Amino acid sequence: MNRDEILDVLRERSGGACPDRGVRADDILLGRYAAIAENDRPSFWNEFGNAFVFLWEENDTQAVEATGAFVSGLGKAVRPLPELVRPSIGLLFSNQPAPTPRVSKGDERRRIVAALRIQANLGLGERNWWRCQFWRWIDDAKVSTGSDGQLAWQAVLHSSLGLMNCCEPTPNIDAWLEDSRKAKDFPAIELFTLLARQTDYQQDLEHLKIEVVEAYQSLYANCAGGATPRGIEDIRSVIETWLVDRLHLSTAEADALLEWRKPSKQLPQIRLASRKKAAAITV
Repeated sequence: MNRDEILDVLRERSGGACPDRGVRADDILLGRYAAIAENDRPSFWNEFGNAFVFLWEENDTQAVEATGAFVSGLGKAVRPLPELVRPSIGLLFSNQPAPTPRVSKGDERRRIVAALRIQANLGLGERNWWRCQFWRWIDDAKVSTGSDGQLAWQAVLHSSLGLMNCCEPTPNIDAWLEDSRKAKDFPAIELFTLLARQTDYQQDLEHLKIEVVEAYQSLYANCAGGATPRGIEDIRSVIETWLVDRLHLSTAEADALLEWRKPSKQLPQIRLASRKKAAAITV
């Protein structure tokens, strides 16, 4: 496929897209891509990168979002190496400062979030760049409402996935829980997706479980008079679902882990050192 053919599909000008029946542009392009011979795929990604740059410069919000959905729908085995897309898509953003969420609204925000989704799924972006994205967007997400808030939490999720690609261990789980607790609209889907993707990414699932549960338990320091705020209850529900569905604990085991405990007064570094020392003794 050449650039114009890819553009026609993403802009729903050809290919048979029928959103009213659940067939979208990304579905069509995924089908077309699956039919491309493996040795022809580098050429496709070159043309795809050129198509995306055109859509970005044209501010075509719907097609940019369709591009993000297409990339997200690719299985890991068929995603391109970052080297194939960095000359076009990667360089489009690498020399730009992180966008400021507070001044991006509506369609502009939708395009930025779609671009973050594309970069995270293609393994693009340096660690410091993603860290900057994460902190800017999470500050916005905890105070925004409506579609702006939903998009902001999606940006936080994509930024976390970008950090995972850079081998960041359990990216900022404390910030996720603390700020989602304060959010105007609780990001249940985004939080569960983060935990699910981290489960696929991290080899030491016992360590991940401990980190998440301890981050959750630390929220009880915000409970006055034994009353649990709604935000913490929402977080508990998501973590319990994750423990049961993805770590395959029983409901009783999950309940026991999430039962209220007196918050630890030790610094996280001291708790971590204690666990390492205990592990060394048992070996």
